[in-house]
Amino acid sequence: MDAAAAAAAAAAAAAVATDTSQEEGGVPAGSDDTARSSSVGASFNFINSIVGAGIVGMPFALKQAGFGFGIILVVTMGWLTGAVPRAVESQLYGREAT
Repeated sequence: MDAAAAAAAAAAAAAVATDTSQEEGGVPAGSDDTARSSSVGASFNFINSIVGAGIVGMPFALKQAGFGFGIILVVTMGWLTGAVPRAVESQLYGREAT
């Protein structure tokens, strides 16, 4: 290691050692660790992750299936996503779903 690289590594280590923005354990300084997410917030984050992964994977899925057949599959799955809960509700509660 040359002198410039050693000096840069020493400066980086000194910067990390003198960083007071976080206490031990990665908890930001001055914050209490009792803060929690609400159930609604956690649910939103979970659903957002699932939807985000689906959106990111859509181009690959369309490429693998072919554009025309891929669009047919997307429309069919969208319809099933709405139809299945209505059919289950109809069977469970004996009424026509709206």
